[in-house]
Amino acid sequence: WSRGGGSALVEAAREAALRRLGRAYPDFAGLTRAEREARLVELFGIRTEDAQKVLAPTHPRTPGELMAAVGVYQRIQERLSGRTK
Repeated sequence: WSRGGGSALVEAAREAALRRLGRAYPDFAGLTRAEREARLVELFGIRTEDAQKVLAPTHPRTPGELMAAVGVYQRIQERLSGRTK
């Protein structure tokens, strides 16, 4: 973060979550954006705003925004690995 890498870090975490999501739900990529948002909300119990963060690159302006975005991606990864409910 201190060297200006926040956007790259968030994007790497987002892409990792999307790859894992695509392996678990192969039909996900073929859904419309609205359907993908709804599916994320349903599957992972996240807010619509957070689902939108998963589907589009996020450019955090503060460390708090970075942590919030990465937290969403991490929650998805954990749910897919069966570590949390």
